[in-house]
Amino acid sequence: MLESGASLGGGATGAVIGAVIGGPPGAAIGAGAGWATEKLANVGFEIAQRYLAPRSEMRVGSVFVMAYEEISARLMRGDEPREDLRAEITPGRSRAEELVEATLVAAADTYEERKLPYLAHLLAAITFEPGITHAHANRLITVADQLSYRQLVELAAFIDMGPAAPGYGLRGEGSKHLAEADEVVSIRADLLDLFRRDLLQTAARSRRVRQEGQSNRISGIDFPVYADQELPWPAIPREVSPRDMRLSNEGQRLVRMMRLDLVPVDEREELVIAHLLPTPGE
Repeated sequence: MLESGASLGGGATGAVIGAVIGGPPGAAIGAGAGWATEKLANVGFEIAQRYLAPRSEMRVGSVFVMAYEEISARLMRGDEPREDLRAEITPGRSRAEELVEATLVAAADTYEERKLPYLAHLLAAITFEPGITHAHANRLITVADQLSYRQLVELAAFIDMGPAAPGYGLRGEGSKHLAEADEVVSIRADLLDLFRRDLLQTAARSRRVRQEGQSNRISGIDFPVYADQELPWPAIPREVSPRDMRLSNEGQRLVRMMRLDLVPVDEREELVIAHLLPTPGE
């Protein structure tokens, strides 16, 4: 599993493989602190036995090695893993083991292999992240699993665009004469999904809404009455634009823990930035 994972970018070395087999590496790891890598190893081997398809095993091995190396490096640096993750949630089953399994299962099942390094970063970060509950950590893994790779890149792109993505709209948005390109429509749907998951936020807006049961009668004709009303925003993909959005607190957390700042610049450009244009007058 470890050797096949290396071919996908896990970077397994003889030293890492030996450490996994022989125990946590380095005398600098304090007594008892190596339980984090031990739990990772135990669950990793269990998942490897479950996923017999070579490609799935390769994905598990890749995330396993990357997470193991990152956790080991932080232990060597003196960081302390969260003690609450050692607590059992069912007999013989710790919180840490549940979170490790959730991440490795997500890795095995994903067909977008570019997500793998970021799943590994997330698992490593959860091991040390203060202030999030076990349930919250489970949600982060679930969300990361469900998001497409382009959605992760879209979150990363908001780092480039600044806190409120000032002045950036989608190419062709608002055109009254031309239908929007399929790619723009698809990105709008992505952003709406990120908004509904509370990873992006936008200021509430007022929309002109017809007032039911009210009308103005002019020259014998009833005309509907409209008024500005603050409603949940946005509601449909057509109402989504990056110029109105920014990362929420949860979005910032996921970006940091998954280390999405490491998404290659050329992929941000190809998948997201190329479809943005400054909005005139902003």
